[in-house]
Amino acid sequence: MDAYYSAGIFEFVFIYYTVLSSIDGAVWQDTPDIVKISTVYNNLTEIPDLSRATKLRELYLQGNRITNIPAFIFDGLSELKMVNLMYTSIKTVNTDSFAGLTNTDLSLSLSSSNLFNSNLTLDMYVSQILPTNMSSYFHGWVTMPDLPQIKWDRFPYLKSLTLYWTSQFGISRQMFEGAVHLQTLALRRDTIYNLDPAVLLNLPSLTKLDLYHPRGGGLTVFYY
Repeated sequence: MDAYYSAGIFEFVFIYYTVLSSIDGAVWQDTPDIVKISTVYNNLTEIPDLSRATKLRELYLQGNRITNIPAFIFDGLSELKMVNLMYTSIKTVNTDSFAGLTNTDLSLSLSSSNLFNSNLTLDMYVSQILPTNMSSYFHGWVTMPDLPQIKWDRFPYLKSLTLYWTSQFGISRQMFEGAVHLQTLALRRDTIYNLDPAVLLNLPSLTKLDLYHPRGGGLTVFYY
C-alpha cells in the first residue's frame, strides 16, 4: 500500500494489483482528511464503507469484481467528484445507488455488459437512477440495438459524454435534444450508420465530436 502524507495528514491511499477482497470501513476512522482512494485491479466484491471518509474527493475502483452499487453507499460524501467503476461486473443498481453525490463537478465512469435487462432498461437508468448533477459521464461496454430518446435536459451540468459501446445506430436530430451544455460527445467503438448534421443545432455548446471506431476508423471534429 502506498500513502501520501501532507503536514501530518493522511490524504491519499493507493492499493494496486493485489488479492485484496474487502476493506473494513473502520479503517477510515483515524484518517478523516483522506481525499483520494484508489484500489484498482484487486479482488473487491463490494464498494467499501466510506461513511467516515467525509472529505473524499476521488474514488477509483476500476478492475474489481464489484457486482452491486448499494443504496446510499455514497451518502454523506458531498465533496466526492470522481467515481470510477470501469471494468467491474456491475449487475444491480437502484434509484438510491448514487444518492449523496451532490457535487456539480461530478465525473462518473461505469462499464458493465450485464447492467441492462428486462428489469432495468437504459431509459429507466438514465431517467431514474443517474445523478442529475454530473458534469462528465463515461459508460462503456454496452450492446444496444439502438440509442433510445433520452431527456438530456435532466442533466444541466453535463459537459462531457462518452458512450464506449458496441452498438449500431444512426444519430438523428432529436437524439441529444436538451444537452445544451454538452461540450464533448464521444461515441467510441459504435458503428454509426447515419449522422444527421442537424443534430448539431441541438448541441450549441459542442466543441468536440468523436466517432472513433478501432476497425473502421472514425471521425473527430473540433468546433471553435
